[in-house]
Amino acid sequence: MFPALKLTGVVSLTLSVSFIASPQQSAASDSRPSRLEVTECEGVNNCVNWTFINKGGKMRGIASWESGEEAGEEAVLEVDTLSGNEITISRTDVKGPKQGQTVTYTGKLHGKQVGGEYSSEFNGHNDSGNWYWVFSKDDSGAVR
Repeated sequence: MFPALKLTGVVSLTLSVSFIASPQQSAASDSRPSRLEVTECEGVNNCVNWTFINKGGKMRGIASWESGEEAGEEAVLEVDTLSGNEITISRTDVKGPKQGQTVTYTGKLHGKQVGGEYSSEFNGHNDSGNWYWVFSKDDSGAVR
C-alpha cells in the first residue's frame, strides 16, 4: 500500500503554497499533489519521512521508523485541517512499542516552511514540543 520509509532525524516540514487548500475540495479541483513526501522532525535529531497520498481530496499518509529508539514503529497520518496558512495533522501509531499513541501536530506556513507544536498521549502520559518539516517532494519529483 505505502512504501517503506527511512528514519532521517529531526521532524520538519516544507510545503508549497499550492498545498494549502480546503480539505473539502474535490480531487478534480484539488491543487495539492497526488503524492507528497516530507521529512518531519521533532527536536534536533528525531526525524522521520512521511508520505502522503491525496485521495478524494483527503491527504492521508504513513510514517515508518527504520532505526533508532522508535525502530519498527509505523503510524498512519491524516491532514485534518488546511485553512489559509494553518495545518493540523493527526497521527496514530499502529505498530511497534508505542502502538496506540496519538499525536496532533498544529503548524503555520511561513513562506515554504511549516512549523508548530505537537501534543501526544500514550498510556496516560502526555508530551508536547515543537516540530517542523525540512523538505518536501511532490509526485512530479520536484523538491519544494
